[in-house]
Amino acid sequence: MKKFVGIILFFFGVHLTIAQELFIHNESASNTPKGVLGIRLFGNSFNEIDVLRNMFALRWMYGVTPKLSFYLTTSFSNHHGANLPNDLITHKHSGGQTIYYPQQTQKGVTYPLSLNGFHLSSTPNIDS
Repeated sequence: MKKFVGIILFFFGVHLTIAQELFIHNESASNTPKGVLGIRLFGNSFNEIDVLRNMFALRWMYGVTPKLSFYLTTSFSNHHGANLPNDLITHKHSGGQTIYYPQQTQKGVTYPLSLNGFHLSSTPNIDS
């Protein structure tokens, strides 16, 4: 009975959990323990005019030593096409400041979900 209640509470908590990660390609300050393989799937979505933009990523984490972890992340998105147009970003000057913004003609364009690439990083812990 305790296991059943625990499972129900787990799924209830997962359903209600909403989080925002501003830097999804960065890892937290703690390392993955030695010999542990971790897998993380994450993504984000937003509406751009009438197009839903998505980004999904899969991260493999491995603790080599207690003070060294490696992370391999691959991501997919429909944020842009294979070739970016020359006029994608324009700018204007306001006083001593330059403001960059996308062209209105580029907003709402539909792109296929495609591979963004791979991101390999490590986190050496040199504090202790």
